[in-house]
Amino acid sequence: MSLSMLIHKLSQVSKSKTLFYKFPRRSSSFIVLLKKNTVLLLFAAIPNALDDNIKRWLVVGICLHSVISPALRKYTDTQIHPGHLQKDPQTGIFLNYEAVNNNKANYGRNTAQYDYTIKDAVDLSKLFLQSHMAHYTGFDETCDSSALLGLILKIAKFDPIIKSDADDVRTIIRNPWAHCNFTAWDAAKFSDSFQLMKKLVKDLKLSLNEEKLIFDELEKWEINGQRFLSGTIHGLKLVNELRRETHALANYATLVATETDDDLKRLKKELIKFEIIFNQMAELERDMEKGFSEVDKKLLTQDKTLKNTVHKSVKELEEDVNKCACRDFHNADIERLKDQDEMFVETPVVNRISQILESKQSVLLVGEPGIGKSMLMHHLVLQLHNKNAYSIIPCSEIKDIQYHFRKDMRQMFVLDDICGRFTVSLSDIEYFQKRGFFKTNVGKGEE
Repeated sequence: MSLSMLIHKLSQVSKSKTLFYKFPRRSSSFIVLLKKNTVLLLFAAIPNALDDNIKRWLVVGICLHSVISPALRKYTDTQIHPGHLQKDPQTGIFLNYEAVNNNKANYGRNTAQYDYTIKDAVDLSKLFLQSHMAHYTGFDETCDSSALLGLILKIAKFDPIIKSDADDVRTIIRNPWAHCNFTAWDAAKFSDSFQLMKKLVKDLKLSLNEEKLIFDELEKWEINGQRFLSGTIHGLKLVNELRRETHALANYATLVATETDDDLKRLKKELIKFEIIFNQMAELERDMEKGFSEVDKKLLTQDKTLKNTVHKSVKELEEDVNKCACRDFHNADIERLKDQDEMFVETPVVNRISQILESKQSVLLVGEPGIGKSMLMHHLVLQLHNKNAYSIIPCSEIKDIQYHFRKDMRQMFVLDDICGRFTVSLSDIEYFQKRGFFKTNVGKGEE
């Protein structure tokens, strides 16, 4: 599949955003796992649509631009800067003044008009290169691997071993890469390229720390290249880094390409295609993140609703169970009251209290122990139960009233020793005073 066809395919896939939204309802952990696997599968599938040779070509280009060139810049700058020679008597190489001071653009072949001033080491280095290779403005990213390797080969003071390494890297790696001959980049050439780059770095005799950093970068890209080839992507970090480095390569090609340099024009075109592919991958990633985010939100809402429903159901079930248990207990108490009521002898106070309860919500019976308060109270509640269908709720403490209270029911709460059996219970009194429920409802009665 060509790069153009792949770009078109990615555009069609990115439009089908509903692909990422149609997931069955599952737990959050399932969505997390599904999200992870879906992203990995997608980003693993896209590189497989590219030819392996093209992948190798891209990875080697990244190493030349982002790993080897910075190392050569530092080495070359250090070696050239001390001596500002006007010519190279050792090699007799022609010093190309077209490449400095914008001479070629301003004066063409009219050498008499040239500005022959050499202001710095950068200008000096350009004298050793062909004009089309000398577009850099300093020993920075504008000074690419082609220019740097050419300097090492042309300037006599560089070590012969390094010259040999530079020639190998230029002939076997850099030139074939710049010509975009994808068919040349098989597995053997990929492996040989990394060996040659490592040998060059080793022979530069940089500091141990600098050498280790460069070796680590080369080994990282060699491993990442294999992952890129196999379609195995460990997270999205590799894809994002490929995208970033491809963008840097495309910017470099844009900077140095000219209308008359067909190789550089093709290089720029191919790198831009790669950049479009990785941008499409990033767009798909964003679409998936958005889709999964919406799924997560919906699941979270559903989870909250489900939890609330379950909690409410469990609470209602617990209340029903408690009601059943309490109801059985209350029924047993009522039967006991009925048995005791057979021995009760009515007195005028019964009518008096019955009249009070017709207009009041509560009655408080106060008296000396043993005078029959409990029997009187039990007799009254049985009357209300029989005549007006009140539910009788025997209580052992004040809190029972609020626990069993129901607005939609006619209830009669019966509580002996409301403030303590033999002595006053301060905690009961305090509870009674603080609860607004009692002040509003119970507090409307009479003594």
